[in-house]
Amino acid sequence: MAAKSPKDNVGLDFQFWANLKYSGRGFDDQADWEDFQMCFSASTSGPGTPLRPGLRVSQIGHSGSPGPLAVAAVGFAVQDEATLRETEFDILIIVPPPSPDDPQERSEETVVHRYLDLYKKQAWVELLGGLEAACRPVFTAIKTDEARDTFEAELTHGSRLFQLVPGPDADTPGFEPFQPELVRLDWGLVKEDVQDVPVFALSDVERFRSLTNQVHEVTINGRAYVYKLARDPQFVREISMLRKLEALRRKGHTTLRAPRLEGLIGLDTIFEGILMTCIPSSRSLDRLIRDDGEMSLADRQKWYDQVSAAVQTLHQEGLCWGDVKAANVVIDGVGDAWLIDFEGGASWGWIDKKLKDTMAGDLQGLSNLHEVLGLRAS
Repeated sequence: MAAKSPKDNVGLDFQFWANLKYSGRGFDDQADWEDFQMCFSASTSGPGTPLRPGLRVSQIGHSGSPGPLAVAAVGFAVQDEATLRETEFDILIIVPPPSPDDPQERSEETVVHRYLDLYKKQAWVELLGGLEAACRPVFTAIKTDEARDTFEAELTHGSRLFQLVPGPDADTPGFEPFQPELVRLDWGLVKEDVQDVPVFALSDVERFRSLTNQVHEVTINGRAYVYKLARDPQFVREISMLRKLEALRRKGHTTLRAPRLEGLIGLDTIFEGILMTCIPSSRSLDRLIRDDGEMSLADRQKWYDQVSAAVQTLHQEGLCWGDVKAANVVIDGVGDAWLIDFEGGASWGWIDKKLKDTMAGDLQGLSNLHEVLGLRAS
């Protein structure tokens, strides 16, 4: 394989990756991939991740329905020397599904299977080294210095999607542009929820910065919002929940901290999305925990109590949060906890799949949050 050739990896710094091991999400027990719908996405923008000047691994992850893991992704952020702006190249590693005529039949082994196996084994040095060496012609062939002075241009050119395919010979990876099937949101399903919500054009955005591939902080008329791309069918749930939470706050539940639905944007484009409250000076609780940030016992207890009280309020009103986990809790600039992400679901290690989108699932997620924060049982 390309990754095994020492000359291919000259000048690359793999120190960060050599001993990196993720736990859970199927990495510990790969049988979990067989029977659980599991998604994992890790941003790797922290210190130590550049492979060389101008190139870093921006993210790794996988997703799939119950069954053998068949889809993983690796993102490389390449910096343009002239503009110093990054373009993300996302590489999808997709193993073809078995034939519907014979579900037990395994597709022919190719370089794609081998790279997915490297991902499963967390053999990051070999995986990243091989992909980077093979991707180099792609990095140089794709124009990355386009003008991206508008929000739509940023959404169009900020990332490029490719699929790993067999190359000229059996051991060489190749790449083809990948165009995912666009799942447009049926706005008619949320007609009543959005009828009084202001609508903006992408051209109304004055400033912007990327938070994730599908989430950006934008400024319109001098006010900051969070833009989220509308793609999944679960988006209908999120819009409905945001409006219900807003109604609860009007009823006097002022300690229920969650973003408001502030607007719709880009409805005549493929980048249609929603605008939500921009939480000031926010930090992800999951990031604080993983980075071993300074968190006093008093802070941890306060955040848990705030999240628990919010969930209790939801349950009293006949609602459930859904995907309860530390990554969906944000701490604002004054140290208060906010709930985000109301699309629902059940993340591995937090909520059993049979409890997805139930009050019992919320309570299980709270219990796991209590444990992750290192709080003693009461």
